[in-house]
Amino acid sequence: MSRAADAVPGTASENATRTESGNVTEQAVGSVPAPGTAPDTAPEPVIDQDVVIAADDTDVTEDDSSDRASSRAASTSSVAASILDYRLENGRTYHAYKDGKYSLPNDERENDRLDLQHHLFLLTFNDRLGNAPPNDPHATVGRVLDVGAGTGIWAIDFADEHPESEVLGFDLSANFPEYTPPNVRFEVDDLDEPWIYSQPFDYIHSQMMNGSISDWDVHAKKSFDNLSPGGWVEMNECNIKPECDDGTLKEDSMLLRTVQLVQEVSVKRGRPAMDMKGLKNVLLNAGFVEVRLMQYKWPTNDWPKEQRYKEIGNWSHENAVSGWEGLCMAVLTRGLGWTPTEVIVAMAQCRKELKDRTIHAYYPLYSVYGRKPTEAELAEKSYCPWENTVTLNLARWCLHLVDDLAGGDRSVRNRTAGLIASCCDVAIAGVLFLCDVGSVVYSAKSRKRSFGSPLKKAGTLLAACSSLYL
Repeated sequence: MSRAADAVPGTASENATRTESGNVTEQAVGSVPAPGTAPDTAPEPVIDQDVVIAADDTDVTEDDSSDRASSRAASTSSVAASILDYRLENGRTYHAYKDGKYSLPNDERENDRLDLQHHLFLLTFNDRLGNAPPNDPHATVGRVLDVGAGTGIWAIDFADEHPESEVLGFDLSANFPEYTPPNVRFEVDDLDEPWIYSQPFDYIHSQMMNGSISDWDVHAKKSFDNLSPGGWVEMNECNIKPECDDGTLKEDSMLLRTVQLVQEVSVKRGRPAMDMKGLKNVLLNAGFVEVRLMQYKWPTNDWPKEQRYKEIGNWSHENAVSGWEGLCMAVLTRGLGWTPTEVIVAMAQCRKELKDRTIHAYYPLYSVYGRKPTEAELAEKSYCPWENTVTLNLARWCLHLVDDLAGGDRSVRNRTAGLIASCCDVAIAGVLFLCDVGSVVYSAKSRKRSFGSPLKKAGTLLAACSSLYL
């Protein structure tokens, strides 16, 4: 789908286990080992999770602006003219294909911002194009899909770094470059439509799609279904709502007030600005393993004392000011009936707050990636797509109970485990299995009989009942 609104709410950090430079963390989920190991020379991503950024009390200094303008073609030669018939509104242009699905403009100003945002990601990820293993040095990657490719800058950079790869990028707007590496191609498409590809991908990447996706569970399932076994998915998303660790960002600020309005409109239009911290569970529920979630912070300006955050803050400020104005102009005029003048006045106050170095705010950024199990892992009866979720923990507890009651009868346990692993509807499996355990406990207490026989009968009945639902 189209490039997404720069947003997503999120707050607390995940359980961290790895630190770097005193900063750090990441959470790993999943018990299946990766096929192959990353090179010893692979640089570790810099992670800001749980770091309280120190404010710089010195005066503000202006950075020299960078000339990031670049020539772009209106489209590839194969794109239909109707797709290029953009909508002009309040001095900005918006995509016409599937009009209204994406609220940010697609004009040259927005394209420059997207390229600037790409550089901001590189600063944040320590000069890496992503955190998933396909971005490790010397990694060999086959087919790659870039969802919401925007100007195509990420896809082109990845293709340059991986000449062995075949990279496909798609977006709602045809703002792709005229000249690209031979191993890159672009398409105009809508991610809400069925994904029909002749071959699966080894790596699916997306960033800043928050506010453009109606159902993240469906999106994750599409990614899972279109990956080769052992392939990786990565999603990098930023919260629309800035946060603050020292209370200097007031709840009555114009910035937070407009955030609240944009969130309300996004819910009404069916593409809510979500809390992207929840992406970890989205990937787990879709069946991914080795899921990792990392949190970063994008300061609203150069208020931090440390040089790394100060530089990120400068780029983040430019990204936020331009992006927020473009988003609000469409959302507030279309969704709430504001006049362009009213939006301009509100944006002037937002720019003032974003520039204020006494307000120590930042945008939480979440990077999450996971691996699709290999064919061997998928074939194992013990594999469960809900691993490390509450469901699996409950199932494990029940299996332990069955072991105790059955007196070590492994056939009963294996039958129960097989049912859970093969059941597509976790709710049905849970209910049926709990009924099985309940009947065993009841039989044991009321009849004072051994547990083996009723367990075997309950297991047989459970398997028969489940076949009616599967």
